[in-house]
Amino acid sequence: MKRVAIIGGGLSGLTAAYQLNKTNDLRVDLYEADSRLGGKFHTVHREGFTIEKGPDSFLARKPAGIGLIKELGLEDQLIANATGRSFIFHDKQLHPIPEGSVMGIPTDEAALLQSELLTAAEKERALQEKNDLLNR
Repeated sequence: MKRVAIIGGGLSGLTAAYQLNKTNDLRVDLYEADSRLGGKFHTVHREGFTIEKGPDSFLARKPAGIGLIKELGLEDQLIANATGRSFIFHDKQLHPIPEGSVMGIPTDEAALLQSELLTAAEKERALQEKNDLLNR
């Protein structure tokens, strides 16, 4: 029997271990330095709120992700955003993601200018970079 070592119990490591474990002729060993699995993804429950920490929350509109969730039997653990609003916690404050943003990324100048996460100088620089790219 072949052995496979997976280093890291984040999303990629856990997915790799799950998929490789389906093969009968492999022994899969998963190594994680932290006291919990999940890597950058982590759910915190505080003062009646559910806070998803990490690079991004789970996107229910991604078919591959939903397929894996169904296969794992975790559908009942998905939590929908009841308000439809999302926030970024930065500098000890909640900042609303401006309308016109997709996954926190402004899709137009109005959304960029509404962002509380960027200083006026950073917004000006972003607009200048956009103009520089368009004028190449």
